Amino acid sequence: MARPPRKPREIRRSTDVEVERVVSRPVVARRADRRQPSLFDVEPQWIAPALPTLVRTPPSGPEWFHELKHDGYRMVSVIDREKVSMHTRRGRDWASRLPGIVADLDLRSAVIDGEAVMPGEDGISDFSLIHAALARGEALGAVLIAFDLMHLDGEDLRQTPLEERRAILQALLRRGQPLGVYFSEAIVGDGPAALRAACEIGLEGIVSKRRSSLYRSGKVDSWRKTKCTTTEQFAVIGAEPRWGAVRSLRLARLTGELVACGWAASGLSERAGGKLRIALDAGRPVVAEIEHRGFMPTGELRHPVVRSWHAG
Repeated sequence: MARPPRKPREIRRSTDVEVERVVSRPVVARRADRRQPSLFDVEPQWIAPALPTLVRTPPSGPEWFHELKHDGYRMVSVIDREKVSMHTRRGRDWASRLPGIVADLDLRSAVIDGEAVMPGEDGISDFSLIHAALARGEALGAVLIAFDLMHLDGEDLRQTPLEERRAILQALLRRGQPLGVYFSEAIVGDGPAALRAACEIGLEGIVSKRRSSLYRSGKVDSWRKTKCTTTEQFAVIGAEPRWGAVRSLRLARLTGELVACGWAASGLSERAGGKLRIALDAGRPVVAEIEHRGFMPTGELRHPVVRSWHAG
């Protein structure tokens, strides 16, 4: 397949804490069944992804490992007789929007679960970059963080333990060495330490998985997601109006003098926006309680969500 010209930035993976890497038992990858004419009995189909359960505290213990949660779009990649489709959580095929990843999935027959991301200048996946690129039609600089393998060369692996599926996937990617597909490494044992490491480098959080779990579509308890979030107060120093309400808020840090730190729109209902418009038009000082995931190198908040506000 032709590969479009691109220079993807390197995904940042390192952490500052000591963690034990998962050491899987030796696994013999199954032989490819070349007699299998097609992955499915009919045209390539979408397999609904497994969805982690959101928890406040990650689990610990030798039966769990933890993957860093990169911020992008969940993708189930279906390669059938070298034809590639890439499906969102709802089953839409975005292969035409992700041509770089498609070109690098140069396999005969497989179904791979992963996250399509675009790294920022700091090497951290930046959702705003991939969202903007996809809105323009295609994300040439996107890469795939691959973390699970459901099918390979005609064999359904969903009843195979996760640890073995991942070992086969890692060997498959190592052999092909695709430029735009990364294997999602995992750390074992201390979930809270893994979460702290993810938060310190500005990632979304972690996903903890039982090493023996089978693949199940839909929400599962054997996969647990823990997010990196902080809630604090910020001054509202501006607003973007929409009709009779406020669409988004311009925020500033409450540290002596006000220092602007970006905009927040998520979490702001139409009703709350209307009341905010009245308070701001009256010249009343407004303080908003914002949930966020730290600060970007530019000083702006990562993924701010408005939780509440009050006017003086």
